[in-house]
Parts: sequence; structure tokens; C-alpha cells
Amino acid sequence: MAAQSNDGSFELKNRKFSHSNIVRLTNNFQTIIGKGGFGTVYYGCLDDTQVSVKMLSPSSIQGHKEFQAEVELLMRVHHKNLTSLVGYCDDGTNMGLIYEFMANGNLETHIIEGDIKNVVGPRLQGDFVLNSAWRAVEVAMAWVSQTSAKRPTMNQVVIDLNESLAIEIGRETEQSIKSMSLNLNYELPPLAR
Repeated sequence: MAAQSNDGSFELKNRKFSHSNIVRLTNNFQTIIGKGGFGTVYYGCLDDTQVSVKMLSPSSIQGHKEFQAEVELLMRVHHKNLTSLVGYCDDGTNMGLIYEFMANGNLETHIIEGDIKNVVGPRLQGDFVLNSAWRAVEVAMAWVSQTSAKRPTMNQVVIDLNESLAIEIGRETEQSIKSMSLNLNYELPPLAR
């Protein structure tokens, strides 16, 4: 649980790591497993447990306040489909997040491989139209694009998700999808196929 200190920062019992701890558990940042707008993600081991360590890049636009807010949020959020936050490093200039390692890869890997069935929730049990699922995934991938110019507006997201829903409704009611005309005024290249 996060506890607020006098200076406005937070402290979490047994969850705060020093930069030297991070260097040790990543074997001096030996193995890079990803990069993004936040910074670089490294492979590490913590007490015989595989972890991934996301270090904030000095050139990142995310500041200390945003970093603290992210840690506090991640400490509270728990879900079976989300990797858990193990801890964090906040040594002033060295800030990082330590997560459980995702042994099965990430969503993008499954999408690139065209494995939509591992992306869609198991409760659907194959009861969906592939094109509808792909459309929803494409919208999600566009929404989290690192380049803001490639991210759709909320109106565009609603239009695209309505299109995905229309495909499903068309299948269920056996009506032609052509009767539902959607006016798409933007061009979004398919990201997932």
C-alpha cells in the first residue's frame, strides 16, 4: 500500500529498489526486451523470479510527478490479464518500474503473428467474426500509438468500434452489413494484419 510522506512522495514497503539494486537484478542492463516513449525495458531476475524493468529515459517527456502517479495507480490495479507491478526505483534521476515478466510475450507479438484467438477473451469461445475482432484490435493499436499524429480522435474510435459492432450484429441478424453505412472521413492503415 502506498503511504504519503511529508514531501509529497510515496513509499511502499518492500517495493522500493535503489538504482544499484536495479543494476544488479538486470545484470548491468544486459538484455533489452523493449523500447518505447517511456524508456527502455530490460530483462532481470529478482529472487529467482523473472522480471522486466522499465527505466525512464532522461529524454522522456514524463516527469517525476507523472511517474509517481503511475506507480501509485499500478500499485492499486490488479487484474488477471495485467502484469503486476513488483516495485519501483525512484533515485531522483534514475526512475523505473519493475513488473512480473510476461513469459508469453505481449499483445503486439500475438497480433503480428496473426493469432487473434489468443487476443480475444476466452468467454467468447470463438463466437465472433474474425474481421470484427481484427477491426477492434486495429482501433486499440492505433489508440496506443507512440506517435500522437497516428492516434485517432474519440469520434474516430467510436465510428470504428461501431463498424466492428455492425459486423457482429450483421452476422447475428443475418442482415447485410451494406445496410449500415458508415462514413469514415480518415485513413487509418491496418495495423494488425
